[in-house]
Amino acid sequence: MTSMPSRKPPILKRFRTISHLVLEDWILSAVLGVVMAVLSFVMDYCIEVLTEWRLELYYLIDKESLFTAAIIWIFFSLVLVLGATVFCHIVAPQAIGSGIPEMKTIIRGVMLKEYLTLKTLVSKMVGLTLSLGSGLPIGKEGPFVHVASVVATLLAKATSSCIEGLHIHDLRYAEMLATACAVGVACTFSAPIGGVLFSIEVTSIHFAVRNYWRGFFAAACSTTVFSFLRLLFHSSLATVEAFSPTHFPQESFIPQELPIFGLLGVACGLAAALFIIAHRHLALFYKHNDNIKRINQKSYTLIPILVSFLVSITTFPGGYGKLIVGRLRFKDILTQLFEVCTFYRNNNTNILPCNEEVVKDWTSNGEASVFLTLSLFMLTYVCLTLLCSMLPIPAGLFIPVFVIGAAFGRLSGELVAFTFPNGLDVSSIPVYPGVYAIVCAAAFCGAVTHTVSISVIVFELTGQIVYLLPVVIAVLIANAVCAYFQPSIYDSMIDIKKLPHIPHLPPTSSLIHDLQAKDIMISDIKFIAKGATYIEVKELLESAPHIHAFPMVEDEESMILIGCVSRSYLSHQLKHNIRSIWQAEHPNAPSAPVNPVVDLREASVNVTSAVTEPHQNADQPYKGKGIFVIDPDSQQTGVELTSPSNAVPQRNSSDSHLDDQTGTNGKVRAKSAAIRLTRSMQSLSRNLSQTFLSRKQDRTRKQFNYEFEQERLRVPIVLEEKHLNRTPLQVVEYTSLYKMYSLFHELSIHRVYVTHLGRLIGVIGHDELRVALEGGAPKSHANFPLKTELATAEASSSGVNTNLPSCLKKDKIVPPERSHVSFVTDIEESSEDSDSYAEEVK
Repeated sequence: MTSMPSRKPPILKRFRTISHLVLEDWILSAVLGVVMAVLSFVMDYCIEVLTEWRLELYYLIDKESLFTAAIIWIFFSLVLVLGATVFCHIVAPQAIGSGIPEMKTIIRGVMLKEYLTLKTLVSKMVGLTLSLGSGLPIGKEGPFVHVASVVATLLAKATSSCIEGLHIHDLRYAEMLATACAVGVACTFSAPIGGVLFSIEVTSIHFAVRNYWRGFFAAACSTTVFSFLRLLFHSSLATVEAFSPTHFPQESFIPQELPIFGLLGVACGLAAALFIIAHRHLALFYKHNDNIKRINQKSYTLIPILVSFLVSITTFPGGYGKLIVGRLRFKDILTQLFEVCTFYRNNNTNILPCNEEVVKDWTSNGEASVFLTLSLFMLTYVCLTLLCSMLPIPAGLFIPVFVIGAAFGRLSGELVAFTFPNGLDVSSIPVYPGVYAIVCAAAFCGAVTHTVSISVIVFELTGQIVYLLPVVIAVLIANAVCAYFQPSIYDSMIDIKKLPHIPHLPPTSSLIHDLQAKDIMISDIKFIAKGATYIEVKELLESAPHIHAFPMVEDEESMILIGCVSRSYLSHQLKHNIRSIWQAEHPNAPSAPVNPVVDLREASVNVTSAVTEPHQNADQPYKGKGIFVIDPDSQQTGVELTSPSNAVPQRNSSDSHLDDQTGTNGKVRAKSAAIRLTRSMQSLSRNLSQTFLSRKQDRTRKQFNYEFEQERLRVPIVLEEKHLNRTPLQVVEYTSLYKMYSLFHELSIHRVYVTHLGRLIGVIGHDELRVALEGGAPKSHANFPLKTELATAEASSSGVNTNLPSCLKKDKIVPPERSHVSFVTDIEESSEDSDSYAEEVK
């Protein structure tokens, strides 16, 4: 019998063709860039509106009362910070923080629960807008990397669910997230090239060159749309320009200044190391201090309110804020710090002073020295930035660190210009303090983040490249100095948050490189055989609740590895297949009986009311209906409830002349009440008997369901081929630690299986590799069937280094301390939804 030809309507075939064309990589990258540009512009617009409202309220009330203006200034910030805190806490706590450390963890192969969902996107956008609008010294770049990653994930899920046959595999998914990180940086500073390079340095260790075009294309689309939106909605812009444009002359420095820039690079590197140390100690104090824990347990909004109050008091323009230009936003501060002019007036210098408004801002209306205001600004914002980074709100560190570095550079430049008013030599080129501000901003920010691409971001940010050589020299020196003392701020955050990650590979001289796969693998493996039954799968899932994928072997004797299957798919098959069989074999099965216990309780209360209430009106003959109305002709065995207001009629005052007949009427009422009570008790007895009968039937039905379930659980489980991973990554037991490190990083894998001649003998996950790289003892090293051969191979080797730590000596076997459960990180964030079985095994 020949198969019938496909009769799909032509319009559906055309739709499928167009859909696959639209969902190509370059279209998805462009859509990602456009969406992120719109989100960035909308957020900037809302932040600008909130900032203008705050300033307008201050200027309006400041004329009447300075105290009232301070109250409004503080209250405005408190409301926005409190709103951001509560909104993020209720909607999605995953939105709290920067986002770059978590994205760095995800791209390296660890999935964090609900971190890339729609509600996290909404929480991040709203919380970040309110936080930045409140005037807190936080940044937008880190959170927007997280936002772009969420948008990319939602686009991938939407396209894969709408189009049949379109699958997003792990490696492809990691590439999309890398593209999203580049877009997040690009749409923040209008820096497509620097954004791509920065995202690669921050989030990746190995980067495939084939992904360059995708990142650059998406970043270029985002920057183009963002720039045109700014041009369209800002009447002050005449053309598309840089984020913070500068106008330095072509010759803005001389070679004699290069040693000064080198020294500034050293100073920025040391300052960055101190900043990272201070951040780590403050974060650990905030995390482990008992008093702070008690405060957060009582109210999670108290500390944000206190910090917001402190920031508002400090930046209030009518007080201390005059010395630190507290009324200005970071963007306006950068524009002034990058000015070509000087902040002080000196007739002996070749460079012109800035305009009067800028000079007033940085001299507190002529009341303070520019050196004092710059020093106070730098120190104050270091403290405020560290405090605000502890708050449970979306907050980044890139912009505050960049501005602090610019302030340090401006201070250094003003000092050099003051010392050498006519320049460092007899030439006509003066000292430009703005160049020093740009150099130190790039050096300090690059040292804190351990990135060199910040140089390219600075060039795109300012629109000039005349100071390329000083910027590159200072950034390289600052990076080298800071890297010698401290890790990057993002790696430090990963350690503080205890995120699952793989540390950097130690130098080749380290003895850790002698380790092999057999030394760090988990030998007590939870696996599934090819012909396993449902009950065996059920026991497997219950015994290993934290394992997300199980290796499949041919049988328990040979242990030949033939594939891998996800936990979510096994759970789906276990639950839904038995349910479908039950419904197919018992289509008319009755539903579960309703438990009438509540009705009986209500009836018993009303019986008491029916007996006692007539005695409250004993002088009045009872003529109304009782609370229980028994209909003998009705087939309903239950009781009918009527309104209590109709059960007991009110006594009329005009009936007092009937009081002499109470004897006769009392007997009638007593007899009537007895009859009603008898009938009510009979009805209650019938309800009780039906309840006990229903319970017995319910127990019988449950027993039958249990026996049926146990019978079906003994049947071999059915696994579809498309949900099996027939090519799980596997290595031999002699694979070196360096090779395993490269595999985990380059492929972003979760686990690797260790085999010998195809036989499964162990598994290695992130946790095992991390412990080995940190120099700790392997957690489990149980003997496997090849112990004789391995012992012979080790005996024939050149010997054991006696200087090795005891945990690394090959002739010592560490007893197993945990099972195969340990290879998946035992944290809530790395758990997956067991009902989502369509996701491929990683």
